[in-house]
Amino acid sequence: MSEVWTSFGDPVEVPTYRRPLSAILNPLLGAGFHLDRIEESRPTEAFREKAPETFERVSREPTFLSVRAVMTAN
Repeated sequence: MSEVWTSFGDPVEVPTYRRPLSAILNPLLGAGFHLDRIEESRPTEAFREKAPETFERVSREPTFLSVRAVMTAN
């Protein structure tokens, strides 16, 4: 799947995929990492001004998940 971003200059096709949270985190934990931080990015007010309809959608549905994982010392 992909989504075309049009709000910031020339249109850009961005690949997208949905995964269960367990499919993202469990492989990291199984490989010896521990979670340091998890963030779901939020749209900015500047984005609301540029694309109000999209802002409303991405405010309800997380669009990015950032995971910081650190290798556990042995």
